[in-house]
Parts: sequence; structure tokens; C-alpha cells
Amino acid sequence: MKLTPCALLLALLTGTVIAAHAETYPVVGSDTQQSRDDQRRTILSNELATERKSLEQVNSELADAIKAQKSPDEVRTIAAKGLGHSNNIESLQRELDGLAGKPVQSRKAPFVPQRAEAAPAPSNAAPADVPYWDVYKRKQNTPPQPQVTDQEGEDGLNDSPAAGDKEATSGSTQ
Repeated sequence: MKLTPCALLLALLTGTVIAAHAETYPVVGSDTQQSRDDQRRTILSNELATERKSLEQVNSELADAIKAQKSPDEVRTIAAKGLGHSNNIESLQRELDGLAGKPVQSRKAPFVPQRAEAAPAPSNAAPADVPYWDVYKRKQNTPPQPQVTDQEGEDGLNDSPAAGDKEATSGSTQ
């Protein structure tokens, strides 16, 4: 059945194609569906039992690795296997609960560690004493500042009592 685009559009609008497709869609009897559900339940139960055995083996391996003081990398690898088996057990149990008609709990959100309050990010703006062309923002060599001298003149230097004594003792004795 080859339809032109206009005829196809017209057929879709009238619903004749939908009715033709619904007639050819396979329908499964309730006995057949029940046997398929039972088979699925059996497969899931077998998988659940296998995962539980695997988890027990991994837990014993982990205990042995800790007693033998194996390297932290080996212990982490074994612990990761155990975590994988635990996740599989949870998933299989959810599937079995869904088949049994129990309300299915949603999967737990993965643990995401929160960052501690960090210091504010450094800005890309250069300090005031760095020229714009210095892309590495190095500290610049600055010339030494000249020493501040007394602008009042020499009279201010001899105001101290010690200076007066020197003048008195350094002069001629007349």
C-alpha cells in the first residue's frame, strides 16, 4: 500500500491508518503473559541469589585483605566490587517488588560530596603595581625611595640639647 504524501496526510487525519495498524498489532493472551511474568520473576530471583552469594564472597575477600594488610589500592578495588554487587541487589529487589505489585521506591540519589567553603577565587586583574603588558603578573622591581630629609634647614638639626653642648665644648675658649 503506497500512499502519496497528501493521501498519507489525509489517511492520518481520518484515522484509517491507525485502525489498520491496530488490527495487525499482536495481542498476547493472559495465560501467555502470566507465564512470561513467572519466567521473568524466576530469572530475577536466580540473579538475586547469585548476587547475594557474590557479595558474601567479596565481603570475605575484603576482610581477608584487611587482615593481611594489603595495599590500600587492592582494598579499594575489592570494596568497589562489593559496592557494585550491593547496587545490583538493590536493583533486582526493586524489579521484583515491581512485579509483585508493591510500590516501587525510587532509586537513591548518588552521594555527591559538597565542597567546603573555599576562599574566593583569585581575580585575573593584576595588582596596581604590575604593568598591563606583564602577562605573568610578576612583582616589579621598584627603585628605592629616596630618604626624606628635613626641609627646615640646618637650624632644626642643632635643636637638641646634645647639639648645644657640642657647640659649647667645640668652640674656642675665650
